Amino acid sequence: MLVNEFTNSAGEMAAQFAKDTKLATLVGQKTMGNVLGSTTFNVGNGYALYMPIVSWYSPNGNYTEGSGVQSDVLVEVDPEASPAEVTPSLIRPFDVLQ
Repeated sequence: MLVNEFTNSAGEMAAQFAKDTKLATLVGQKTMGNVLGSTTFNVGNGYALYMPIVSWYSPNGNYTEGSGVQSDVLVEVDPEASPAEVTPSLIRPFDVLQ
């Protein structure tokens, strides 16, 4: 499963579940660490309160909020790199599949 620093919310829940249950190998970078569920409450006079109301723990008891999910195979890609420089980093995950 491909993950990176932009993977958050339900994507992190799926990644942590897949990792804990060994259903997938996570490839990429650590996820964002943003899994709290929240809602908005109207508090009067045109004001609203945006507040977390639910948390999530993985099947193994891991708490992902604030820490993210670490990939099993780290792949770092420099966004400033040329395609020729990036290609080896993108091929590495395929070695895991063999």
